[in-house]
Amino acid sequence: AAPGVVAPSAIRPGFGRVEAITALQPSAAAGGTTMRRFGIKMEDGTVQYVDSAALGINVGERVELTRDGQIRR
Repeated sequence: AAPGVVAPSAIRPGFGRVEAITALQPSAAAGGTTMRRFGIKMEDGTVQYVDSAALGINVGERVELTRDGQIRR
């Protein structure tokens, strides 16, 4: 299964390219998992920021944010 994402606002599904990745401090709310914040420039030119524990996703990669809150390579 693809890793789930947490976004400060509603996730708009679609395709985009990862422009930035920032490591976040582990939190009890995330079960102690290290989360990363992904800045994703969507095909419509907007940028979405989503937090995920997804591994193996790098800056410059094309990803999909799905309607069910997943991030896929």
